[in-house]
Amino acid sequence: MYRYILVGLLLVGTNYLIYSQEFDDFERGKTEARFVFYNTENLFDTFKDSVKRDEDFTPDGAKHWDKWKYREKENNLSKVIVSVGGWNLPELVAFCEIENKKVLYDLTNYTSLKNNGYEIVHYESPDRRGIDVGFIYLKEKIQVLDSEPVQINFPWDSTYKTRDILHAELLLFGTDTLHFFVCHWPSKWGGHLETDKSRFFVGSVLKQKIQEVQSAEPNAKILVMGDMNDTPFDESVKEGLGAKTDSANCSSNDLINLSARFVAEKTGTHKYQSDWSVIDHVIVSCNLLNETEQLAIKNNNAYVFKPDYLIEKDLKHNGEKPFRSYNGMRYNAGYSDHLPVFIDFKLK
Repeated sequence: MYRYILVGLLLVGTNYLIYSQEFDDFERGKTEARFVFYNTENLFDTFKDSVKRDEDFTPDGAKHWDKWKYREKENNLSKVIVSVGGWNLPELVAFCEIENKKVLYDLTNYTSLKNNGYEIVHYESPDRRGIDVGFIYLKEKIQVLDSEPVQINFPWDSTYKTRDILHAELLLFGTDTLHFFVCHWPSKWGGHLETDKSRFFVGSVLKQKIQEVQSAEPNAKILVMGDMNDTPFDESVKEGLGAKTDSANCSSNDLINLSARFVAEKTGTHKYQSDWSVIDHVIVSCNLLNETEQLAIKNNNAYVFKPDYLIEKDLKHNGEKPFRSYNGMRYNAGYSDHLPVFIDFKLK
């Protein structure tokens, strides 16, 4: 495995090793695991799907999306995955804005990630554009005990479709279970006020599902990762989901948003015009912040991965911005309009 990691590191260069004092690139042992979430910005294959609105991402579509751009995108994403792992590949990487299982199969079989044993968990969702959530994982430290899609049915409009929430029950290190949720909540397309209730509703559906898990399994360990299209301080996250921004005096089943500190530190995961925001979240149950527990979050922190190669100059709005695949209709040959976030688990 290590020869593939080394090749990836050489492709990345050395900048990512020094960009942040918080980034731990040391080798993880048998009792540590890194979980990553990454919005890939429209990871589509090149084929037209008759039941999806994916025509822009075809060779004859508006984006002129062909096999060469697709392969470059896949190789770019594999570079990010290798480098965010440090001296090990990340044990689990969750994604949103992926079209189907095929794009994850290609990612894990036809890039620098090949031959490293990544398994795939993915379900087709009813999203009209055809974008889903999913994750890949390494079996050495993680076993998937069960998984399911949690569908969203808006009571005010049965025709309105969005991404499912992916729920998986994981066994980590052969010892402790974790309930893992991957999300991509509705966007602000159409206006913030017009779409607020949709995100609030999805947050409430996730909250209910987590409460069902906690009712059946007291002291269940919970991890939520995803692009909520809202910040840790917006109502959909704080009230709809019920994720607190401060872990002080929290009880075991409380949800704590570890991404809230990104806001305080003025660290964003996405930029719209001139404003950076935190819309990519890492949310955990309070019992994962308790070092007396067998399974816990290392350093009780989540992190934004922001190496130099994922950033470019923002000529229109000043400063910097994520180095994305497209700027409008112009192919930019970058990575994504979001930055990845990650956490590390440790076993006592």
